Amino acid sequence: MRESAADFRGCSRLRTALPSHPGRKIPFVAADWNCLCSIGCRPFCSLRSGNGLSRAAVKAGQRGPCERLWRMTSGDAGMRGSFGFLSAVRSILRRDHRRRLRSGQLTAEALESRQLLTALQMTDNEQLLVELLNRARMDPGGEAQRLGIDLNFDLVDGTLKPDPRQPLAPQQMLIDSSGAHAQDMLDRNYFSHYTAGSKNGPQQRAELLGYTGFVGENLSWGGSTEPIDQLEQVYDRHLNLWRSSVHRRNLLDAGYDELGVGVRYGQYVSGPTYNASMVVTDFGKVSGKTYITGVVYSDLDNDQFYDPGEAVRSGTVAARNLTTGEVLVTDIGNSGGYALDVSPGSWLVSAEFLMDGEIVQAVRQAEVGTLNVKVDFDSLDVTPVPLTLTSSSAVVNERGAGNTAVVTATRGFAIGHAVTIQLLNSNPLEATLPTSITIPAGEKSASVTIQAIADNVVDGTTSLIVSTAASGYTPASLKLSVADRTAPLLPVGVQVVATARPKFSWTAVESAASYSIQIDNVTTKQARFVVASGIKDTFFVPQVDLGIGTYNVWVRAVTAKGLLSTWSPVAVWQTRPVPVLQNVSVPQKNNTLNIEWLSVPGAATYDVWVDSLSTGVKQYFRNMNVIGTTVSVPRVPVGRYLVWIRAKNAAGDQTGWGVPGNMLVTYVVTGVGVRASDFTSVSELRWDRLQGAVAYDVWIDDRATGEAQVLRNTKVAGTSLLLSSLKPSSYTAWVRGRDLSGIWHTWSAPLHFEFKTPATVLRPSAMTKERNPVFSWTAVAGVNSYQTRVLDSDDQTVAAATALSGTTWTPSATLAPGDYRLWLKAIDFRG
Repeated sequence: MRESAADFRGCSRLRTALPSHPGRKIPFVAADWNCLCSIGCRPFCSLRSGNGLSRAAVKAGQRGPCERLWRMTSGDAGMRGSFGFLSAVRSILRRDHRRRLRSGQLTAEALESRQLLTALQMTDNEQLLVELLNRARMDPGGEAQRLGIDLNFDLVDGTLKPDPRQPLAPQQMLIDSSGAHAQDMLDRNYFSHYTAGSKNGPQQRAELLGYTGFVGENLSWGGSTEPIDQLEQVYDRHLNLWRSSVHRRNLLDAGYDELGVGVRYGQYVSGPTYNASMVVTDFGKVSGKTYITGVVYSDLDNDQFYDPGEAVRSGTVAARNLTTGEVLVTDIGNSGGYALDVSPGSWLVSAEFLMDGEIVQAVRQAEVGTLNVKVDFDSLDVTPVPLTLTSSSAVVNERGAGNTAVVTATRGFAIGHAVTIQLLNSNPLEATLPTSITIPAGEKSASVTIQAIADNVVDGTTSLIVSTAASGYTPASLKLSVADRTAPLLPVGVQVVATARPKFSWTAVESAASYSIQIDNVTTKQARFVVASGIKDTFFVPQVDLGIGTYNVWVRAVTAKGLLSTWSPVAVWQTRPVPVLQNVSVPQKNNTLNIEWLSVPGAATYDVWVDSLSTGVKQYFRNMNVIGTTVSVPRVPVGRYLVWIRAKNAAGDQTGWGVPGNMLVTYVVTGVGVRASDFTSVSELRWDRLQGAVAYDVWIDDRATGEAQVLRNTKVAGTSLLLSSLKPSSYTAWVRGRDLSGIWHTWSAPLHFEFKTPATVLRPSAMTKERNPVFSWTAVAGVNSYQTRVLDSDDQTVAAATALSGTTWTPSATLAPGDYRLWLKAIDFRG
């Protein structure tokens, strides 16, 4: 077995050869690269027995039985030559570092902008070496005890303190640089801090990859002509480097904050050809950076330490600043490692990864000051994140206000990972709920809305349970009640009806056997004005009149089992029954408009409005305060009139206008008679003037011959008409008037008259039972008066009268039963 180690901090190197170790088939040679600029170079070599410590022993801190240490004198000629050469190299590196400091080009001294880091790429064995190095830095005294090598071995006592150093965060450029150098040394068979054939040391190699900080380095290799255990080699390299005081000091340098390790395997020729492991550790320092770093793994052997093969190789690690809310996220590296560049403060660190096919989240809290903090996650030791469910209301109504509630899922920590929580609804027939809820990254809670289902079934109050399912989270549940708000629905909005017995209609309820209704009179403040139950239909017509006013109406359903629904939302009806005119078609006579209507329930007064259609006058008559159901308008000209009526209750609620009535005011022409100076003069038909008439129509029939309209004149302007065209005969005449609108009014009573012939007795009839009969006769044109005489069967005068001006006469004597004759004489003004 051959082993070598080297430490680089800008210093010289030493190489020496040792005699063969007893018991080894191949000569055992150890060469330590020991450089410490501040204290100069002091060469030494360490010898390790071929029966070296196993990885378990190194892990547990056991010490090999054959370890011994030789010190070599600097008088060795080979040593002196090597020392001189390396001293020159050291000078160049220090001058370069000083030059960078003077020029201000050491970019690690300036703050960098924060950015999310991508996943670290390392092998499991490299991750193991990182864990070994950080374990040593975080507990130097414990590491010395574990490895059995005193912390200040080969150093002045007290040089290294057992105080913790900050863990180092893996940095990908340093990882790439160290790995490439380890491979290059194997490929080209050299062992040096400097790339073969160039002056590029660790600083330059890292800078070529973009690294801006200061770089220190440890090197170690070991090999055997026999097959090697690659995992064992990682522990051996760590032990070998710890054994060297200079490498130990470099490893424990408190100034470093980043590192990169390269562990490569292959053949290395140094005399014989070895199956070798080559380890390069590059330490970095960038001013102003602090990290949360660690590894995510499954501690399968339960030793509380990372082992190759235990890595959780996918997922993310997030950190959320509890003060600012800033969230940083990085992918978990292929070896389980991660590093997050953070600012000082309190952080919640969470790892999210798959475990048995389910997403798991683990949470830790870290307090970050000016030093890095290590936070590891063991996937087998994950405490579920507390989760609770709350609701904005314990009761959700099926309908109306309160038919939704806000369900909030709250986790114990506002971590930098989002989580999707499955929501389970135990009673989906009563309420709808999203199947999941996502709490965003950086948030502690999220909410969804649960909505009750209006199922139109009267089923009382039911309950449901909302429960959660989320890997890595404690289950939570919430009990809610769904209040049955199934009810018949009345029309929405104010219903204005022109009837005192409105028809109240509502929607059907599926499980209803009957319905109940309640009607309150708002106007009179009378509750339960109408109450009815057992209604089988979905409508109701009250059996009593609802007067003018406003009514609140409720309906509810009753099931066959007697379950009552809630009352419907209140509906508002306004009853405005309108007055109905009566006798509209009956002509109104004698220039009086008699208006009458049916009483309206609840009416206190009526408003009557009359327009004259004949003259076009609006509001010819208006009375807004009529009490009762009739009103007479006197002295109304003949013509057509349009009449409206509306009612008003004592509270001032007014109905609409009723159906208008088109009423006719007519006037029978009176005073119709025949006038003449004497029986020989031309006769004239006369009548009284009709108010509102603009023309008259005269119609005369010949009674003796039966000829109709022997005289007809429809355009008589005055109140008389000469009868010059008539021949002596018996006639009947009628007169009617026409108003301005062209309406012809009622004919006058018929006038029977004689023209140049004797009068004709009209009554009594030949047989009468009247003892005091009224005698009437036709008028005679030109008459001035009439004389009458009644003779009995003995021709004795029993009654007589003279100077009668009219055409009727009633004898003063009572007639006894018997036969009588009437004698009638017409006399003109000449006698």
